[in-house]
Amino acid sequence: MSRTKQITAALCFTLALLVSAGAALRAQDKNEAQPAEPAEFPAFQLDLKQQFLSPSLLMKGKVAFDPGLKVYCFTYKGCRVSLLLLDSQKLALKPALASSGTEPTEILAAGRGAVAATNGGYFNLSDGKSTSFVVLDGRLVADPRENKALTGNPRLRAFLPKIYERSELRVYQDKHGKISYAIAAHSEAVPAALALKHSLQGGPRLLPQLTAEAEAFLRTESDGKVVDSIGVNRTAARTAVAFLKDGRALLVSCAGKGQDEFSSGLTLADLSDLLKSIGAVEALNFDGGTSTTMVCRVKDSKSSAKSYTMLIGRKPQTRVRSVLQVVGR
Repeated sequence: MSRTKQITAALCFTLALLVSAGAALRAQDKNEAQPAEPAEFPAFQLDLKQQFLSPSLLMKGKVAFDPGLKVYCFTYKGCRVSLLLLDSQKLALKPALASSGTEPTEILAAGRGAVAATNGGYFNLSDGKSTSFVVLDGRLVADPRENKALTGNPRLRAFLPKIYERSELRVYQDKHGKISYAIAAHSEAVPAALALKHSLQGGPRLLPQLTAEAEAFLRTESDGKVVDSIGVNRTAARTAVAFLKDGRALLVSCAGKGQDEFSSGLTLADLSDLLKSIGAVEALNFDGGTSTTMVCRVKDSKSSAKSYTMLIGRKPQTRVRSVLQVVGR
């Protein structure tokens, strides 16, 4: 074979390899862009065509989420949804309170080294005072009974007992240090042999049933006016915590195209239906609307640097009084 023919053959062979490799990469990208339906949620029919972010693509050569945290991002009824599923052997839930006033969710999470975080309980927009009970390490750190804007509102006076009794996420600890979770009314007794380590009040309960009226989020005032204080029956951005039948915890945040007050999103009934279809048996709603934020810690694959990515939320992030963190055990 002549020298010219040898060079030509070599070039053709190299070109064939490049074409083959390109086809393989395209096939790989296609597969990564269309990941299989998550096995954790067999009852939930994830529409892959509606998926707006593939964690595998986000991780590919760029960043990786913390071990023990599975991230799913998809659309539901035209609303963007981000869902975090926790490995209970590696991760736990813990609330946090801004040291003074309010802070963005990401700042609260970063200051405590959280793996991920969402916004938490309710608060006054005017001064940041909490309208939710918060307990940290067995100590009451936020008490709505000290909130004068709440206690001094004549239109709310008749509803204060229901407001104080709203549902909360509880983190229990037994004498061996084992952690467990519950969703309970605020005054509900702590089970024997358990200690209340942390709690974060939100409401209403979403599962096993929606309790919006019982918790005075939907209320009829003395003049007959019906008040829907958090847009129970309107679409809005939402945040919730839920538990699967096997006890694993998941956090969910969702938002529509915009995230102004009562912008597109989900009603609480929609959110309850979504969580039930995923397999949740208990769920609790938290503050929503402009407060809705979900951040996850990510690691640059080319270095050891860690930062946070915002999966749901506004820019700049809304300042909040409390958050629910995902922390390492």
